[in-house]
Parts: sequence; structure tokens; C-alpha cells
Amino acid sequence: MRFNINGNSVEVEADLRTSLLDILRDHLGLTGSKKGATRGPAALVPCS
Repeated sequence: MRFNINGNSVEVEADLRTSLLDILRDHLGLTGSKKGATRGPAALVPCS
């Protein structure tokens, strides 16, 4: 897969089941992205 991230072209080989979040964090070292809640009451809280 090829991405343009922060003005840089990057190419990553990852399993098609790998989430974009995991690619950013695990393959590219961009750890600022966080996974939010997907279930329960916290999933209903809007982020600003």
C-alpha cells in the first residue's frame, strides 16, 4: 500500500486485514493516533 502522510510518500507491506490505525502506529511509528471506544457508553461520547 502506498500513502502520502504529512507530505511524505510511504509504502507499507501489510496484511489486508490490518487496520489503518495499526499501520500508522505499528508500521510507521506514528503513535499519536489512538483507538477510540467502539462499544458501550464511551462510544456515544462525541470528541471535539
